[in-house]
Amino acid sequence: MNSHQELKPSRYNIAIPVGTSNNYILFNTLTKAILLVDSELVEFVRKGNYRRNPKITQLLVNNGILTDERTNELNVFKVLYESEKYSFESAMFTIITTYECNLNCPYCYEGHVRQEHLIKSDAFPIVEFIKKFAEKNNSEHVYVHLYGGEPLLNLLPGLVIFNEVEEWATKQEVELTRGISSNGVLFTQQVINVLSKHQPLEIAISVNGSKKVHDRRRFTRNGEGTYDIIMANIRKLVDTPSNVTLCINLDRDNINDIDKLLEHLEEIGLKDKVQIIFSFIKEACPSAHHYLPLCFTTDEQCKIFPKIWKLALERGFRIAMPRLQNSSYCQYLKFSGMVIDPLRCIYKCVDAVGLKDQIVGKIDERGVAEYYPAFYDWMSRDPLHFESCRSCKFLPICCGGCPLISYFRHGTYDKPNCGAERLYPVKLVLNALMTRPDLKKVADLETISSLIR
Repeated sequence: MNSHQELKPSRYNIAIPVGTSNNYILFNTLTKAILLVDSELVEFVRKGNYRRNPKITQLLVNNGILTDERTNELNVFKVLYESEKYSFESAMFTIITTYECNLNCPYCYEGHVRQEHLIKSDAFPIVEFIKKFAEKNNSEHVYVHLYGGEPLLNLLPGLVIFNEVEEWATKQEVELTRGISSNGVLFTQQVINVLSKHQPLEIAISVNGSKKVHDRRRFTRNGEGTYDIIMANIRKLVDTPSNVTLCINLDRDNINDIDKLLEHLEEIGLKDKVQIIFSFIKEACPSAHHYLPLCFTTDEQCKIFPKIWKLALERGFRIAMPRLQNSSYCQYLKFSGMVIDPLRCIYKCVDAVGLKDQIVGKIDERGVAEYYPAFYDWMSRDPLHFESCRSCKFLPICCGGCPLISYFRHGTYDKPNCGAERLYPVKLVLNALMTRPDLKKVADLETISSLIR
């Protein structure tokens, strides 16, 4: 710290009281720094007599809690945000192998209408596109993720993409990770054996509660429940090298059933073999508007989330965490994150697939993408154009909210959306609680909900 430097508190500091103690978690949403401090240090930051304790002041400067008085932190955010948006170190390609699904879930945002399958011959242009994109942008890591519909209904083209990209990545010394999101019903032993050869592989399976609740929400087209077969398949999958994640979708119908689900997962020996992601069923997708009465409001989600985390953590479950260093809360906000459907159409979010007005490009037979005006509308979105975002402490981690939800609500990407993205700072702080013993000892998870008030 320059002795002549004038300092000011960062506009992105948030002091979170820890229960009834004299401690605070001091969180900076721009730098993602998280410090455990007492009330005296909080006052020290606010009052500005920084020269009386140079050592503490330097620590606060290093963590972005204090900054040069001349610094415009909106400009700092803009540089970090744009750098992250156009970072190509890691590229993610989500491939819709089919729109068809073997289930008939009432809240499905894809609407159970389309049935198109990716054919094998169309897999090769997608492979070429992935290779050209990664080579042009010097990507060091490529993530290929199979999605649907239900991708296991049309696995062969996905395996072609896995194999072809793996061969290329090995020659180019590019790190490759593969993934698949499934409802978990079709994991026969043959499918498990085939997928186990493609490592590292991340498998995500949706579960909606204990058997009784799950079976009335996730059932086949014949009305048969799926809980038992999914649990049997998960128990087989965890004995393979693949990483298995259970995606637990929350709404008013199942929120009081989650403890029973966790209890059963523990009883059948899955607690230490899977990780969990909790998410709330979304209300904004047009095809799922009928489900709106069962969806929690954003304020309700922010109060429920810490309690659900606490429930799982106290039982000893591993919970998937966002990375602290990101300046973009969603991979699809980046140029290098895209979704490709069976017709080789490109979308910028899995929630947009199948919606004609959300097609942002298309890949031709040579593996060359043509980007449409909607792509540039999405990519040029700038949260600094939104007055409410410019003055918000959560800007560096919310980034103006989800542009797709903004489109659903306002007919344009170019509007702010203070939606469920407000949960993201809660997740970041909880991540620190998981990895920092000094914080974990003193912090009550439920007090973290004060972060979003």
